[in-house]
Amino acid sequence: MILFDLLLTHLRMEGRDLLQEMVIDLMAMEAYFCAFNRPFSPWFLLHFEGMDSGSIAAPSKRVSSKKILIVEDSEIQRMVLKKRLEELGLLVHEAGNGQIAINHFEQGMEYDLVFMDRDMPVMDGYEATRQLRSMGLKVPLIGMSTGDSQSEQDLFIQAGADLFIAKPLPKTEVIRVLDQHGLLASSPP
Repeated sequence: MILFDLLLTHLRMEGRDLLQEMVIDLMAMEAYFCAFNRPFSPWFLLHFEGMDSGSIAAPSKRVSSKKILIVEDSEIQRMVLKKRLEELGLLVHEAGNGQIAINHFEQGMEYDLVFMDRDMPVMDGYEATRQLRSMGLKVPLIGMSTGDSQSEQDLFIQAGADLFIAKPLPKTEVIRVLDQHGLLASSPP
């Protein structure tokens, strides 16, 4: 208990970035376990007396004209990735399945990068990727899935993805992908 109190005191004095990152990582782990229908029970519960939601400092934001499309049917997974991207100053749009993503591009919307989930209702990520590439889309397209078998990676690459990454996506991996495609205005916070 004393160690936990010391950690909270440090976080209150130094800012909440570490705390925010811990919460986001817990949300990502919960989404991962839910995807496999496994129970998720963190070994601790966080309770902050006297802290309301407004007392957590907002991360510094850089305004960017770079737009990212997240194509993901899991609301939790979208929320976690969106939060990470917005913390880096990027504009984020969402689509709940591959067909919605295709509709966005058919309506003339433009993005600088697309994160595409594999398993979704209506249209999966493989088919959406194939169709987007057949439409002439040149934007970097990142395939993602909770599975990371070589066959899943190969299927995404064959469909036209530039890269495949396994979920949950750690912040460092998101930053690496964005940096690789020149989408970070400056070094991350």
